[in-house]
Amino acid sequence: MNKSIAWLLPGLALAAAAPASAEYPEKPVRIVVGSTAGGVTDTMARLIGSRLAQRLGQSFVVENRAGASGVIGLTEVHRAAPDGYTLTMVPANIVVFKALYSNLNFDPVEDFVPIVHVGNSPIGVSVHADFPARNLQELVAYAKKQDVSYASCGPGTPQNLAAEQFRDVAGLKLTHIPYKGCGQALTDVLAGRVPVFFASIPHIVEGQKTGKIKAVAVTGATRSSLLPGVPTLVEAGYKDVVVDAWFGLIAAKGTPQPVIDKINAAVNDMLKQPEMREKMAAQYVDPVGGPADDFGRLIRRDSERLSAIVKSVGIKVD
Repeated sequence: MNKSIAWLLPGLALAAAAPASAEYPEKPVRIVVGSTAGGVTDTMARLIGSRLAQRLGQSFVVENRAGASGVIGLTEVHRAAPDGYTLTMVPANIVVFKALYSNLNFDPVEDFVPIVHVGNSPIGVSVHADFPARNLQELVAYAKKQDVSYASCGPGTPQNLAAEQFRDVAGLKLTHIPYKGCGQALTDVLAGRVPVFFASIPHIVEGQKTGKIKAVAVTGATRSSLLPGVPTLVEAGYKDVVVDAWFGLIAAKGTPQPVIDKINAAVNDMLKQPEMREKMAAQYVDPVGGPADDFGRLIRRDSERLSAIVKSVGIKVD
């Protein structure tokens, strides 16, 4: 063998062994959002993306692929190369996709990897001003005796599943009135057509400003900094009823670990910044962060727990 070639081989071997992600990102990165522009998931993606661009020196471009409650966007990410250049900002409802859609061609838990848990948007329980029950204890007592209809943000949403779990654990007579989104539901709740509303905090806050509804509980493990005066269902003794509408970054399975670590570290750092926290609070989202593995455990836990509710209630959207 030529001596010069032999001398080069060790260096070539080292180069081949070096991770392709060492200088990540070397080109623009896509952040796919499975909903239209302007929603909370889209806003979180744009907040995170713009700051990742500043920190990592490449564009992070948000692309909206709306349809089928997020299935279309997630399908595109599943088909993309797992190289870190196609990410997706997802809401919590992805964990029940497999239970909701019989013809899904991927597994939202097994076919993706967690990157970072960006934040939680609490789910609130509210009642109309003319409803006889004025607090959580009165609502429970009332709904144990007679049927009460409730509105949510749609079948299979975290709001719907929180209500169904609460109904089951507390032994309530709650009947779901399905709507296509929190906004549509809020209109009927404010008009007094539906007395109880399980919804995202922004819609409950909007309703409270009119004086026509009142928040009586939140479904998070702890009180939300966005509604500190409103107790949790856990405080009322319903320790198993913990459901958050969370948001986070994930990517296709096989994405290099150094890429995941780099994005996770950058996002965790930005979530500590007061300016970022203020912008998230304006969207009624509590910053979370933490290791990717913690986010993965949350996804698996919610998938098991919430999918069981979907199946027990018999919710299907296809």
